[in-house]
Amino acid sequence: MLGKISFDQVVNACSQNGLRFTSSRQEIMSVLINSSKPKSAYQILEKIQKNSPSAKPATVYRGLDFLCKHGFAHRIESNNAYVACASSSDCNSAQFLICESCDKTFEFHSHKFSNEISDHAKKENFTITHKMLEIKGICRECRYLRLNNKVSIITGAASGIGKESVLKFLDEGSKVVAADLNTEALNNLKNEIDHSDEVFEIFECDVSSEEAIKDLVGFAIQKFKKLDVIFNNAGIGGAFGPITEINLNDWQRTTSILLDSVFLGIKYAAKEMQRNSSGGSIINTSSIAGMAAGSGPQAYSAAKAAVINLTQTTAHELGENNIRVNSISPGVISTPLLQTVLGDDRDSNKALLDQPLEAKGMPIDIANTALFLASDESKFITGINICVDGGLTLDRSGLMKQAAEEYDKLDMGPVTGINMGSTGQESTIEPIDDKD
Repeated sequence: MLGKISFDQVVNACSQNGLRFTSSRQEIMSVLINSSKPKSAYQILEKIQKNSPSAKPATVYRGLDFLCKHGFAHRIESNNAYVACASSSDCNSAQFLICESCDKTFEFHSHKFSNEISDHAKKENFTITHKMLEIKGICRECRYLRLNNKVSIITGAASGIGKESVLKFLDEGSKVVAADLNTEALNNLKNEIDHSDEVFEIFECDVSSEEAIKDLVGFAIQKFKKLDVIFNNAGIGGAFGPITEINLNDWQRTTSILLDSVFLGIKYAAKEMQRNSSGGSIINTSSIAGMAAGSGPQAYSAAKAAVINLTQTTAHELGENNIRVNSISPGVISTPLLQTVLGDDRDSNKALLDQPLEAKGMPIDIANTALFLASDESKFITGINICVDGGLTLDRSGLMKQAAEEYDKLDMGPVTGINMGSTGQESTIEPIDDKD
């Protein structure tokens, strides 16, 4: 707070004016002076009772009345909270600028309310919404955050695209619940990120489970009271091998993680977003593998194609609730999942020779796209699939054929199985028996 009165100033003012500065009044004033935000009478009482358990509410209210009467404190009418004033001589002219996002309070004094407060508000980049003793708006630091005051869920959040998106969303002002099946990687993310529990939480989640997704959304609502964005990003490489040899369980496990999880994320997020006057943004990770046929992997490609269609179908349905639904189709992006199958440079990946942009695709490229779709900058965009691939699909060459060739290089000969990517669960590879 700017220009806040010191404890010594209060003591001196009381002495000079013959006022009794009792121990209870001293405790109340100490709480106000040492607080960076306005405090309600109940919050002040809680603080005092830590050192003086016998303190009574009536004592706090009488003390606050005294401090306000003599200009040492001020009561903010709109939220019934109290702050320490800058001086006793002009307390009645104290003005307050309160950031609606971070609750930062700027205090200054003026007998010329209408002119000086307007100038001060403009200086701090506040938007004046009403002229009372306090003005609410957005301070300079919060104003330029693209996801300011939003709440987001990101799945597949412990590595690759998901991790980069968590970092980006937090940097842009969003509160984030990061969900992943890989507990170890999730805990590492928690330790790595320098944000308090007030803005960031982790949640272990099997996205193919309806109960898990329901609990995930419920956790976000319980913690942060609303949901504005969900990024359905979790994925695996999935079942592979000749279509005549793929195991049905591997196929179903693949589609449950790549497709069912998106359906469940949309279902439960939309239920909460329908309660928002501002709607919400649902973002789904698809793939260039879902945009055109290749020589495999079949389950992955089919699921990702379905994600694009599901995105468009639900965008049409949820538009009336101002809920936007869009998908992102990454190309060759350097992630832990990609590196289980292909290289990510032009020397090791022949498909990249046909990519017009020579730069290596990185998780931040997808995170930036998700950020745009999560922000209000894309408020008139819904039902689209954004392809982020450096132009690779312009040639429609065989990226998936390259993946099939890599599997064929294995010493085991023809194989089938399932690639669980970075989930922390074991992938399986089984040789195909020669039945001829």
